[in-house]
Amino acid sequence: MTVNIKPRGVIVPLVTPVTQTGELDVEALHRLIDLQIGAGTHGIFLLGTTGEGPSVPEWMQRRVISEAISTIQGRVPVYVGVFGNSLDTVVASANHAFEMGVDAVVLTAPNYYPLTVQELRNWFNRTINRIYGPVLLYNIPATTHCSIPLEIVEEFAAYPSVIGLKDSENDLTRLKTLLERFGGSDQFAILVGVGALMYEGMTRGASGIVPSVGNIIPRVCVEFYEACIAGRFNRARELFGVLNAAAATYQKGRPLGQSLAALKAILASNEWCQRWTLPPILPLDNAESEKVVAEFRTVVLGTQVGT
Repeated sequence: MTVNIKPRGVIVPLVTPVTQTGELDVEALHRLIDLQIGAGTHGIFLLGTTGEGPSVPEWMQRRVISEAISTIQGRVPVYVGVFGNSLDTVVASANHAFEMGVDAVVLTAPNYYPLTVQELRNWFNRTINRIYGPVLLYNIPATTHCSIPLEIVEEFAAYPSVIGLKDSENDLTRLKTLLERFGGSDQFAILVGVGALMYEGMTRGASGIVPSVGNIIPRVCVEFYEACIAGRFNRARELFGVLNAAAATYQKGRPLGQSLAALKAILASNEWCQRWTLPPILPLDNAESEKVVAEFRTVVLGTQVGT
């Protein structure tokens, strides 16, 4: 394990590249990782929402982790998403990831039953106390259908092994409150997981961002982060506009799953990986892929940004 300090910077939630037959595209995984590290990103988040984590079979999850660890070789921290409704399964997946060498796991709430606050508290308490490594909490109501209450965040922020929260709830008031409470903490990070809130978050003391758009324009994400921490807010706002415009080319008007398919179509146009997705998500057809790619290239040419 290379780190157990709070996360910071640009941590890109990497797509999981697969072939048309559903096998892991190992060469593409290595290529994507090297692209991220070459762009200066500060961490790699494997098997998250953007990485189709809940859809990746167990055998492939292990291969993704092992190949990534081998490629990264400690150059940046590695974070791995753990999802599920079985406590024992989630704990086992997390601990196996640590055995393979990851730096932290990213833990969501369960997503099947509607849960009370006490049930959420019990879930996090029982999982965290059995996971033997750093844990980053992950609030994503769009998929878990519940929001981790602020009182629970505050309670678990006091746990030595809990290093932060990736908050992907599109709620500016909540984000402001989180940053008021934890923005100055040396031990607990607030990472912004909603593209539309990245500027507000970074200018109010967030530790970093987790941008899906970093898969296609990682250098712009890094420059945005660096502008924010240097206090160059005019430049940061300009870059924030670029990030939003690029993200809109695959997100606007699409449900989450299809936005990921569109993101892979853009990556495929650059020959960074193939456009295939894992069930239940379907890849875009050729016509829709061409439309998305054309829109993205128009944004890139119009803003004169690089990847």
